[in-house]
Amino acid sequence: MLKDEKPQSQGQNQQKKKRGRKAKEKEFGNKVRTEPVPEGTICPRCHTEFQYLRMDIREKLVIERDGKPRVHSHTYYYALHYEKDSEGNARIRPCYLGAHLYDYVKRFNDAFDLMGAYEQRRYIEYLRDFLATLQHDESLISIKDLIEIIALYIDFIKDRITTEEELQRLKNLLEDRAVSITMKIHELKEKDKEKSQS
Repeated sequence: MLKDEKPQSQGQNQQKKKRGRKAKEKEFGNKVRTEPVPEGTICPRCHTEFQYLRMDIREKLVIERDGKPRVHSHTYYYALHYEKDSEGNARIRPCYLGAHLYDYVKRFNDAFDLMGAYEQRRYIEYLRDFLATLQHDESLISIKDLIEIIALYIDFIKDRITTEEELQRLKNLLEDRAVSITMKIHELKEKDKEKSQS
């Protein structure tokens, strides 16, 4: 160490590391879009009506570990409530609804893309993505647990159906599956019978 050189604290070292990381990232495309929503749309955060949806789109140029530049884009949603204060002045109250996708969390949840609160169909997409993942990795859940979950879903749907038409549709779907299950049982019995005879 030179005579005039001062020892660096741990905090200074961490700041240098942060600056080094930031040097590899460059924000170049922050865009804001505001769109009206249908009348009566309820905010999933505060459960009151809101009038506009704001989308903050942030794009960042990142130099990856392989040295190649890539554009990372993230969209963040805000519900904008137009309100009046006690003096009658208009004001905007934003509610943060989360990101469109949570990329960092997805690294540890390969089965589905986690979405923000504004994506109202996110739970349906989660179920579809999880089923698609099971087709490639059946070790994620046992057949026994899967059957129990299916039974819970059937009971949940049945208890909430309010029309005869919907009940009949559910019944037809279950009957069609019951036929295919019966055929599968017959096939397995035949295979077991062949094994026992060989």
